[in-house]
Amino acid sequence: YATVVIEEDKVKAVTIDTAQNEIKFSATEIAEFAAKGTKKERGEDYGMSKVPNGKGEWDKQIAAVEKYMVGKSVSELKADSAKSDLSSSVSMDINGYFEVVKAAVENAVEVKGLVEFGQTSTVSGSNKDGKVEINTVVTALGTDKDGKVVYSFVDETQQAAEITGGEVVASEQMKTKGQQKEDYGMAKQTKKLEWYKQVEEITKYLNGKASADLTSFDADIPSSVSIYSGNIKATIDKAFKNLTKI
Repeated sequence: YATVVIEEDKVKAVTIDTAQNEIKFSATEIAEFAAKGTKKERGEDYGMSKVPNGKGEWDKQIAAVEKYMVGKSVSELKADSAKSDLSSSVSMDINGYFEVVKAAVENAVEVKGLVEFGQTSTVSGSNKDGKVEINTVVTALGTDKDGKVVYSFVDETQQAAEITGGEVVASEQMKTKGQQKEDYGMAKQTKKLEWYKQVEEITKYLNGKASADLTSFDADIPSSVSIYSGNIKATIDKAFKNLTKI
């Protein structure tokens, strides 16, 4: 996932990360889910620097990619050119990172007073009767000179599968809850607002708030929000701690 700041059609700042988690299993048992940090958070522990003929750890390589993107116009964000220009410092496949940055640019909105920005994620997993699920919440924040929110984004991926006798049948759903919109089906099942609309209520609530204003988050968010907000609040709190100046 990526968050991009565009000014006059050029990349002013960008941050990219990857949440990569798994549930291990065998023919006879399914292990308990153990959440991992993002690739950036894991730093040297991710282990890419140990790969033969590699160009360093993932966090260092992605930092080189981010630095390369800054100052480029949107039309100049081409993975093929970057591969050549970054050949001395980046050995990993970067096509997907350019795609996710382009997607972020396509969904850009105008923001005034932006001084700091950041993004992060939290992950949870479950395993019940062979039905496994990994849920990843992603949040991006932008704040002004007073540390108050001028931009926020929340979405969640829900990766599900059934495991029986070591055989896996994975869900074919690849879109996030936000991307699914009405197709997610919460409104039909609960007669309440669809998931993405409830998240819109949360992001509207965040506007103008500083981190210190969120101590009674659950009580203060609109009554139209019925989804479990614990993971969302945890990710928002984490994002506040990961802000960097533009």
